[in-house]
Amino acid sequence: MKKVKKTKKAKKMKKAKKVLKKKKRVVKPKKIKKVAKVKKTKKVAKPKKVVKKAIKPAPAPVQKVEFNQENAILCICTKCPVQAESTCAVAKVKEMEAMMQKGIPEGMMPPPTDIPGLYCASGVAACKDLDFSKMCICGGCPVWDKCKLGEGKPAGYFCKDGKAI
Repeated sequence: MKKVKKTKKAKKMKKAKKVLKKKKRVVKPKKIKKVAKVKKTKKVAKPKKVVKKAIKPAPAPVQKVEFNQENAILCICTKCPVQAESTCAVAKVKEMEAMMQKGIPEGMMPPPTDIPGLYCASGVAACKDLDFSKMCICGGCPVWDKCKLGEGKPAGYFCKDGKAI
Protein backbone atom coordinates (compact mmCIF):
# COMPACT_ATOMS: atom_id res chain seq x y z
CA MET A 1 0.00 0.00 0.00
CA LYS A 2 2.81 2.31 0.56
CA LYS A 3 3.58 2.28 -3.11
CA VAL A 4 0.17 3.44 -3.92
CA LYS A 5 0.48 6.31 -1.49
CA LYS A 6 3.74 7.39 -3.06
CA THR A 7 2.24 7.43 -6.43
CA LYS A 8 -0.66 9.46 -5.20
CA LYS A 9 1.75 11.87 -3.56
CA ALA A 10 3.92 11.93 -6.64
CA LYS A 11 0.94 12.67 -8.83
CA LYS A 12 -0.10 15.52 -6.54
CA MET A 13 3.40 16.93 -6.65
CA LYS A 14 3.54 16.75 -10.40
CA LYS A 15 0.22 18.60 -10.60
CA ALA A 16 1.46 21.24 -8.18
CA LYS A 17 4.63 21.71 -10.24
CA LYS A 18 2.61 22.08 -13.42
CA VAL A 19 0.41 24.72 -11.78
CA LEU A 20 3.47 26.61 -10.62
CA LYS A 21 5.02 26.43 -14.07
CA LYS A 22 1.83 27.79 -15.60
CA LYS A 23 1.84 30.68 -13.14
CA LYS A 24 5.44 31.51 -13.93
CA ARG A 25 4.95 31.27 -17.66
CA VAL A 26 4.19 34.52 -19.41
CA VAL A 27 1.04 34.17 -21.36
CA LYS A 28 1.59 35.23 -24.92
CA PRO A 29 -1.30 37.12 -26.47
CA LYS A 30 -3.08 35.21 -29.09
CA LYS A 31 -2.58 36.36 -32.61
CA ILE A 32 -5.36 38.64 -33.70
CA LYS A 33 -6.72 37.65 -37.00
CA LYS A 34 -7.14 40.48 -39.41
CA VAL A 35 -10.75 40.89 -40.16
CA ALA A 36 -11.62 42.08 -43.62
CA LYS A 37 -13.09 45.52 -43.49
CA VAL A 38 -16.74 45.46 -44.05
CA LYS A 39 -17.73 47.90 -46.72
CA LYS A 40 -20.17 50.43 -45.46
CA THR A 41 -23.39 50.22 -47.27
CA LYS A 42 -24.52 53.41 -48.82
CA LYS A 43 -27.35 55.01 -47.05
CA VAL A 44 -30.41 54.83 -49.12
CA ALA A 45 -32.21 58.12 -49.08
CA LYS A 46 -35.63 57.77 -47.70
CA PRO A 47 -38.26 59.25 -49.92
CA LYS A 48 -39.17 62.69 -48.70
CA LYS A 49 -42.67 63.37 -47.73
CA VAL A 50 -44.48 65.13 -50.48
CA VAL A 51 -45.84 68.35 -49.17
CA LYS A 52 -48.60 69.75 -51.23
CA LYS A 53 -48.12 73.45 -51.66
CA ALA A 54 -51.07 75.70 -51.86
CA ILE A 55 -51.59 76.88 -55.38
CA LYS A 56 -51.03 80.59 -55.59
CA PRO A 57 -53.74 82.48 -57.32
CA ALA A 58 -52.70 83.74 -60.71
CA PRO A 59 -51.81 87.43 -60.68
CA ALA A 60 -54.28 89.74 -62.25
CA PRO A 61 -53.41 90.04 -65.92
CA VAL A 62 -51.66 93.16 -67.09
CA GLN A 63 -54.22 95.35 -68.77
CA LYS A 64 -53.50 96.79 -72.14
CA VAL A 65 -53.17 100.52 -71.70
CA GLU A 66 -55.70 102.43 -73.79
CA PHE A 67 -54.50 105.51 -75.61
CA ASN A 68 -57.26 107.84 -74.41
CA GLN A 69 -57.81 111.19 -72.67
CA GLU A 70 -58.40 109.65 -69.24
CA ASN A 71 -54.99 107.91 -69.26
CA ALA A 72 -53.30 110.94 -70.85
CA ILE A 73 -54.53 113.11 -67.95
CA LEU A 74 -53.21 110.58 -65.37
CA CYS A 75 -49.87 110.17 -67.17
CA ILE A 76 -46.77 111.69 -65.54
CA CYS A 77 -44.36 111.23 -68.47
CA THR A 78 -44.16 115.00 -68.99
CA LYS A 79 -42.49 115.26 -65.54
CA CYS A 80 -40.00 112.46 -66.21
CA PRO A 81 -36.26 113.24 -65.86
CA VAL A 82 -35.58 111.07 -68.93
CA GLN A 83 -37.18 113.69 -71.19
CA ALA A 84 -36.68 116.79 -69.01
CA GLU A 85 -33.72 118.07 -71.07
CA SER A 86 -35.05 116.90 -74.44
CA THR A 87 -35.74 119.92 -76.69
CA CYS A 88 -38.12 117.77 -78.75
CA ALA A 89 -40.13 116.62 -75.69
CA VAL A 90 -40.21 120.10 -74.13
CA ALA A 91 -41.61 121.56 -77.37
CA LYS A 92 -44.29 118.84 -77.51
CA VAL A 93 -45.27 119.49 -73.88
CA LYS A 94 -45.81 123.19 -74.72
CA GLU A 95 -47.95 122.26 -77.77
CA MET A 96 -49.99 119.83 -75.69
CA GLU A 97 -50.60 122.43 -72.96
CA ALA A 98 -51.78 124.90 -75.62
CA MET A 99 -54.23 122.29 -77.01
CA MET A 100 -55.54 121.58 -73.50
CA GLN A 101 -56.21 125.28 -72.93
CA LYS A 102 -58.18 125.49 -76.17
CA GLY A 103 -60.01 122.36 -75.17
CA ILE A 104 -59.96 119.00 -76.89
CA PRO A 105 -63.36 117.53 -77.73
CA GLU A 106 -64.26 114.44 -75.69
CA GLY A 107 -62.92 111.28 -77.33
CA MET A 108 -60.58 113.17 -79.66
CA MET A 109 -56.90 112.54 -79.16
CA PRO A 110 -53.95 113.87 -81.11
CA PRO A 111 -51.75 111.17 -82.64
CA PRO A 112 -49.20 109.47 -80.29
CA THR A 113 -46.31 111.15 -82.11
CA ASP A 114 -47.63 114.54 -80.92
CA ILE A 115 -47.97 113.56 -77.25
CA PRO A 116 -44.78 113.43 -75.14
CA GLY A 117 -46.13 110.73 -72.88
CA LEU A 118 -48.38 107.72 -72.43
CA TYR A 119 -45.60 105.62 -73.91
CA CYS A 120 -46.96 102.55 -72.11
CA ALA A 121 -49.89 102.76 -74.57
CA SER A 122 -48.23 104.16 -77.68
CA GLY A 123 -44.74 102.68 -77.52
CA VAL A 124 -41.33 104.17 -78.23
CA ALA A 125 -41.02 107.96 -78.08
CA ALA A 126 -40.86 109.93 -81.33
CA CYS A 127 -38.21 112.18 -79.75
CA LYS A 128 -34.71 110.76 -80.15
CA ASP A 129 -32.88 113.08 -77.74
CA LEU A 130 -34.10 111.46 -74.48
CA ASP A 131 -31.53 110.79 -71.74
CA PHE A 132 -31.90 107.16 -70.62
CA SER A 133 -29.18 107.52 -68.02
CA LYS A 134 -31.75 109.41 -65.92
CA MET A 135 -34.09 107.57 -63.55
CA CYS A 136 -37.44 106.49 -64.98
CA ILE A 137 -40.54 107.42 -62.91
CA CYS A 138 -43.03 104.98 -64.46
CA GLY A 139 -43.42 103.13 -61.14
CA GLY A 140 -44.96 106.25 -59.56
CA CYS A 141 -47.55 106.79 -62.30
CA PRO A 142 -51.29 106.32 -61.63
CA VAL A 143 -51.60 104.55 -65.01
CA TRP A 144 -48.92 102.08 -63.80
CA ASP A 145 -51.07 101.18 -60.79
CA LYS A 146 -54.38 101.21 -62.64
CA CYS A 147 -53.18 98.83 -65.37
CA LYS A 148 -50.86 96.72 -63.13
CA LEU A 149 -47.85 97.44 -65.34
CA GLY A 150 -45.41 96.20 -62.67
CA GLU A 151 -46.44 92.64 -63.52
CA GLY A 152 -45.80 92.96 -67.26
CA LYS A 153 -43.01 93.89 -69.60
CA PRO A 154 -41.10 96.05 -70.14
CA ALA A 155 -40.51 97.17 -66.57
CA GLY A 156 -40.56 100.90 -67.24
CA TYR A 157 -38.72 102.98 -69.82
CA PHE A 158 -41.65 102.49 -72.21
CA CYS A 159 -40.37 105.51 -74.10
CA LYS A 160 -37.28 103.44 -75.00
CA ASP A 161 -38.45 99.80 -74.80
CA GLY A 162 -41.96 100.06 -76.23
CA LYS A 163 -45.52 99.77 -75.00
CA ALA A 164 -46.65 97.56 -72.13
CA ILE A 165 -47.50 93.94 -72.85
